Amino acid sequence: MKALVCHTLTGIEGLTLEQDWPEPALTAGTVLIDVQATALNFPDVLMLRGLYQERPPLPFIPGLELAGVIAAVGEGVTRHKVGDRVVAYSGGGAAASTDAKLEVARGIGADHLVNYSTQDLRERIKEITGGKGVDVVYDAVGGPYAEPAVRSLAWKGRYLVVGFAAGDIPQIPMNLLLLKGAALVGVFFGSFAQREPQVQLANVRELWQLFEAGKLRPVVGEVHPLADYAQAFASLEQRRAVGKVVLRIRG
Repeated sequence: MKALVCHTLTGIEGLTLEQDWPEPALTAGTVLIDVQATALNFPDVLMLRGLYQERPPLPFIPGLELAGVIAAVGEGVTRHKVGDRVVAYSGGGAAASTDAKLEVARGIGADHLVNYSTQDLRERIKEITGGKGVDVVYDAVGGPYAEPAVRSLAWKGRYLVVGFAAGDIPQIPMNLLLLKGAALVGVFFGSFAQREPQVQLANVRELWQLFEAGKLRPVVGEVHPLADYAQAFASLEQRRAVGKVVLRIRG
């Protein structure tokens, strides 16, 4: 089978498109998916350089999300059958850095926008909330934006640690949490999905209902054929991506 494989932790240069990668073994309780498309995410970029909190052993196939069709089912599988169309997670928004990205956020329902490249994040949040602060911060960026975000929490606010797209893992002054009665919450989706699969399944079902009702409208910014994988990864690495970056495997 075809596979995009990382052989060395040197970024995009460490990837090769293999034409005869061995097909994975089908074991009891598992399914084999004929992948039609995969979405790239910032953790994939970090993994290519060995900078993510998890380091899969080399060589590995990057890509955490996929969509496809079930090609075979293992012993004991009853919920799925061959031919089912599926999406899967492979375990292997208050701000943006450009006005173009902010306009996309506005288009899908954001009420207030902050360009942290040109505006003071903390002052803008004060203005938006009338000085009260925010109840929840979802932070997938980290770096120099983390402390201003924590300082912008309201009393008993929650700060969700999701990721570190800025590169640096921030050092949070713990007295800020004390003064605000605030909670610092780690959000490690991959580990959560493995440890609490039934809760994760319930969440996915709820999300799917929101998609069908038109309340969630995912943004697909770029679609590339598999052969153009370097351009797709570069779009994420250079922070040019707006919405999802998709590699189309088939179709």
